[in-house]
Amino acid sequence: MIMNDGKWVFDIILPMGTYEYKYIIDGVWRCDTLGERDTLDERDTLDERDTLAEPIRLASGERDTLAEPIRLASGERDTNSSVVKEKSGVINNITSVIPPNTLRIVHISDTHSLFYDTLPEGDVLIHSGDFSTDGQPGEYALFNDWLSRQKYPHKIITLGNHDQYYMNREEVFDPLGESKKMISNGTILNSEMVEINGFKIYGFQWAGTEEKPKCPNDHNIPYGTDVIVTHQPPYGILDDYAGSTLLMASIQRVMPKYHLFGHVHQFYGEQYMCWGDKGTTFLNSTSVDRYGKKIIHSPSFIYLTK
Repeated sequence: MIMNDGKWVFDIILPMGTYEYKYIIDGVWRCDTLGERDTLDERDTLDERDTLAEPIRLASGERDTLAEPIRLASGERDTNSSVVKEKSGVINNITSVIPPNTLRIVHISDTHSLFYDTLPEGDVLIHSGDFSTDGQPGEYALFNDWLSRQKYPHKIITLGNHDQYYMNREEVFDPLGESKKMISNGTILNSEMVEINGFKIYGFQWAGTEEKPKCPNDHNIPYGTDVIVTHQPPYGILDDYAGSTLLMASIQRVMPKYHLFGHVHQFYGEQYMCWGDKGTTFLNSTSVDRYGKKIIHSPSFIYLTK
């Protein structure tokens, strides 16, 4: 370790094939990536990496065509898509009383031990995984503390691959049970459903690769589900070829109003698919840049109505 321009600099020798490494600073875990992923391509701009995007606001109306991710100016409305974008506001005056047949969902994903200062007002906060970098107990504690300050009546979480790293390495006997113990200020879903104000929300955690799924029954999603929450995207939808074909087949079978996910940082956005007279809006609400170093995207806001 040497001092260079007032900063400590040290070399790390990593095994061949390493693409990501983790380290801890002031008790907070971080990660960096290596190789080609450190080279910018045409999809990367300074604006995308260094500015905070505005939130996507979606109504529950359906569209009959496949939509590309929408980028509207603040306050601009697309009459064909019923989508409007608006600036985030400070949470205040949140109560447990929700008007009948409506539900306001704020969705975030992949925060990697980074935290929003403010979020839009809503009835439900959903985090679809990778709230940590390595899944260390200290990271769970930081996230749980942050959750305690979010004044939503309901807070729902699914675990991402990063949230399971530590317990998988340590061969914890019941990692899901331990995760639920450490997250006391929210509800972790894994092959489970909650019903809020008449809307059914079903979620499950990162379940491994298609070749070696850890939870083979996770895709038995019940019919009538309004919102599906996973960490992994479905195949072919905002996934950079990292999506699940099993999950996509389940969504085509169930035809939920929304599928909320993350995992692929560089594919933040929204897409719509039509299944005959029904349709599903897909939302990749990853919060951080592709390297997981800073929050650059705002949450997605969903307004559900019966």
